[in-house]
Amino acid sequence: MSLEEFKMLFNKKITYVLAFTSHLTKDLLVEENIDKFDSNIARFSLIQCSSDMRANYYDLLTYQIRRQNHQM
Repeated sequence: MSLEEFKMLFNKKITYVLAFTSHLTKDLLVEENIDKFDSNIARFSLIQCSSDMRANYYDLLTYQIRRQNHQM
């Protein structure tokens, strides 16, 4: 394998994922219950992180990790 072929192995689009879990007693989906989450610091941090990533041309996805015994 040539050096160029080796470099091409890493020439892929990278997507970063920020995974989180809810701190609420009921494991509500954040997307549907954003009003129940009152941490302005967490909201600001997520917005700032997302903006910084986009400014540097990186994709950032968010994913909520549901607890095993989640209640709806």
